[in-house]
Amino acid sequence: MDFEISDEQSAMVAGVRDVLRGRFSPSHFRELEDNAEWPWEAMKVLGDQGYLSILAPEELGGAGGTSFDAMLCLEEAARVMGGPAMAFFTTMCFGVRSLAELGTPAQQEKILPGLMAGTSFVGLSLTEPDGGTDVLGAMRTRARQDEDGTWVINGAKIFTTGAHIADYVIAVVRTDGFDKRSSYGVTMFLVPTDAPGLTITPIPVFAQRTTGANNVIFDDVRVPADMILGEVNKGLYALFNVLNDERIGAATMALGIAQAAFDEALEYAKNRTAFNRPIGQFQAVQHKLAEIWVRLQAVRQMVYRAAWLQTNGKPAEMESSGAKLLASETCIWVVNECMDVLGGYSHTLEFNMSYYLRDGRYTFAPVTNNAVKNLIGERLGLPKSY
Repeated sequence: MDFEISDEQSAMVAGVRDVLRGRFSPSHFRELEDNAEWPWEAMKVLGDQGYLSILAPEELGGAGGTSFDAMLCLEEAARVMGGPAMAFFTTMCFGVRSLAELGTPAQQEKILPGLMAGTSFVGLSLTEPDGGTDVLGAMRTRARQDEDGTWVINGAKIFTTGAHIADYVIAVVRTDGFDKRSSYGVTMFLVPTDAPGLTITPIPVFAQRTTGANNVIFDDVRVPADMILGEVNKGLYALFNVLNDERIGAATMALGIAQAAFDEALEYAKNRTAFNRPIGQFQAVQHKLAEIWVRLQAVRQMVYRAAWLQTNGKPAEMESSGAKLLASETCIWVVNECMDVLGGYSHTLEFNMSYYLRDGRYTFAPVTNNAVKNLIGERLGLPKSY
């Protein structure tokens, strides 16, 4: 394994930093978060510079990059704030990558250019009201085919990121085996958000308000057969590889947010004085920051390893799950420690710490950490616990 960052990758990361830090002030992203507004301006600049097309091959107009490239850029975005990082990640992973790998030429021609330009969005509508981790057991949304070949979808989804501003949602629904828990029988549909019978309602949330979460209701929504993404009844198998990237993405965003909190706390410790000296001179503060740094390095190595395995086509299920588990729990601990360094100032809006506190909770998403532990335990040869 070689985690040495190439000059080209360093330039990519610097470019993301230039866009999100150089062209936009911290107050810009705070305002978007406070007002629950999608970061259209930043996304368009990222699109213009080719960052949203990292995971698309060159023959489709993409950059032909790797999961490792995307992870490096996403980590930098998360060091700015959770909102733009989530918009960046979901566009790259659920939108661009899904269309590039699974879409038909007609679907790619119609949808990919807007996604890569940052002017449109496709949301993944997977989670159902009766269960998130138990995807197969909870899946009540289903589609049946009419005699004319049109599919009719009925059901409900919840927590669909960005659906309220999306042009399409990828609806993951059951099309066969309605009374079973089988992975076979699940199909993905590209559903226009203006389709008759489709209702999208934002869910009031206190974190990640920039990208938002939504209820999506399907009431006899008619979708032509040419809007199936991938193969009929084999949609869940196609999602497995994307879900590895999702776990790596969640781990990367948790890492980036934790790093941002550390950077803010370290700078504060260098400049805040008490008893005529910087508080970073006191061992209680200095040791706290030293331990944070060590844990961040451990998380980074695990996240980078998972991304390296995914990039090189090697099994990454356990590593991506483990990285998500460690990064999400470490992020909460880091932010809490950094808030202690700032003391009362951690509660002021002069600093970003309160946003890191809200946006850094990935212990339940995209899958709960208990479910992650179940998966790892099963892969270790232990009996299935659920």
